[in-house]
Amino acid sequence: MRGLFWIMLCSCLGSFSLQAATQHKLEYITEQYPPYNYVEQGELKGIAVDILHLVWQRLGQPKQAIRFLPWDRGYYLALQKKHTVLFSTTRIKSRETLFKWACPIGFMEVVILGYRKDGIELKQLDDAKNYRLMVAKSDVGEQKMLLSGFNDVDLESVDSNRKMAEALIQDKTDLLVGGRVPLLTSLQELGKKADDFEVKWVVTSNPLCFAFNRDTDPQRVANFQKALNEVLADLVQMQTILKKYGQW
Repeated sequence: MRGLFWIMLCSCLGSFSLQAATQHKLEYITEQYPPYNYVEQGELKGIAVDILHLVWQRLGQPKQAIRFLPWDRGYYLALQKKHTVLFSTTRIKSRETLFKWACPIGFMEVVILGYRKDGIELKQLDDAKNYRLMVAKSDVGEQKMLLSGFNDVDLESVDSNRKMAEALIQDKTDLLVGGRVPLLTSLQELGKKADDFEVKWVVTSNPLCFAFNRDTDPQRVANFQKALNEVLADLVQMQTILKKYGQW
């Protein structure tokens, strides 16, 4: 009887250990969105990636795999699949209840961007309907424009900032809608000077965050947020990261 008790006890402890181990496994998903997260010469890097590594250290967790996917695919998975975390995700009202959030990685200024000398002047947002507009699929730029009264036929969508930048350079569109820093970074990567472009309209400014599937345990998100707060509070460390990516 005593032997049976120990067998049952060990079985239960084993089950608890397995559950605890499983609880630590989150699937992290990101995309090409420099300077926050991007692949360069086969290496995943960026401000958000460096911050995430430091959060893992604070949580006492080893480095983990990060899936690199097109934005619309990653966004869909984060909505549908348990135990997923998508970054860097702009936190806006229409997304608020779709995810649980840990913020901020930084702040995203969503703008309408074009050539400085193209003669385009927007006196109100609706003026943009007179031009060819391009957005990234499922990106905050697309979502904010739709919420602002634009129809999907007003917006041509592609799957990355780089394709948007290429289209502007090749005169396949007049204006780009998206994050100011990522768009300018993509244009510079294609050999253009940032001074050749200007912001025609500021659509919104919102925090960039880690977006957890909404079924994630709230305590797990709270622990992550606490570790993120500690990382952000180390100003010397954050300054080093921002300088590394030319943002200081």
